[in-house]
Amino acid sequence: MLTISHTAEVAVYHCLPLMPRWHWESRAHGHDVTITLELAVPEQEIGDEDTTELRIAAGLLEEFDGPLYLKDVGSLVEPSEPRTDEQWLARWVHEWTSARLRSGLGDHLKVTVSFSNGNTKVHRGAAVEAAA
Repeated sequence: MLTISHTAEVAVYHCLPLMPRWHWESRAHGHDVTITLELAVPEQEIGDEDTTELRIAAGLLEEFDGPLYLKDVGSLVEPSEPRTDEQWLARWVHEWTSARLRSGLGDHLKVTVSFSNGNTKVHRGAAVEAAA
């Protein structure tokens, strides 16, 4: 098994509208976020282009005009889904990254999202979940 890992550091902001109005998280606020993309695949099933795509995805997450950097993560959700917490973001990054990888590699992807407030959540692909 070969494991490839890349980390991205981004700053995002959001609000949690389901919180009571008096709670500070019900208003827009920011977090520094560390995102770790970890791909664990049998060595014979991965090529150089796959590792390059994972590195590029991590780099895009950090870019100023990338999908997350200094963005309101609430703008990424469907109106019916007002949740933009750590678990939601881990799932969103997993889906976004998987779409950039060769078909099937997303099943071997584990995304860890750590907010500056200490909260950490993980989203695993189907193959990683089955192995856990």
